[in-house]
Amino acid sequence: MEARWDAEASAELERDIAEATRFEQAAVGLVDRLRAQIGAMVTVALPGERLVEMRLDAVGEDWIAGSEGHQGIVVPLQAVQSVEGLPRRAAHEHSRVRRRMGLSMVLRGMARDRAVVEIRGAEGGVLVHGLLVNVGRDHCEVARTIAGEVPRLRRAQGVRTVPFAAMTEIRAEAHPPS
Repeated sequence: MEARWDAEASAELERDIAEATRFEQAAVGLVDRLRAQIGAMVTVALPGERLVEMRLDAVGEDWIAGSEGHQGIVVPLQAVQSVEGLPRRAAHEHSRVRRRMGLSMVLRGMARDRAVVEIRGAEGGVLVHGLLVNVGRDHCEVARTIAGEVPRLRRAQGVRTVPFAAMTEIRAEAHPPS
């Protein structure tokens, strides 16, 4: 009788542990799983059946950033369709400021550094290539330049405004100072 009671108690404990584990997993967000892979390679599926193999360098509230080869890349989380290479563990961001860093803050930093960007849309097409000049709350402005030339605002072929909602990836290239 005592052995049966011990077996039932053990089974109940296992059910409680399994339930607690499921509850804990349900509270984990994708950004926390991504943070656990900072410094490692992941494969990100984007609209238009595009795959980006990137070394993950940073994770924000609504974006991920890293590098693919020698090119920096920022991907809005809204564009991510799936990710391969994530561990089961998670890493929480304890800094309230870093946790709330949105896409606009990242793009403002790129604009400050006079980054030449290529912004792609849903099917992988290039929406605009040029010098990132201004960033608003939900959009950015890019002075269209000719690829391969030193970017200069005065030689721009117009300014294009792109809403964040239209972006699936922002690629940055290195350029000499102008």
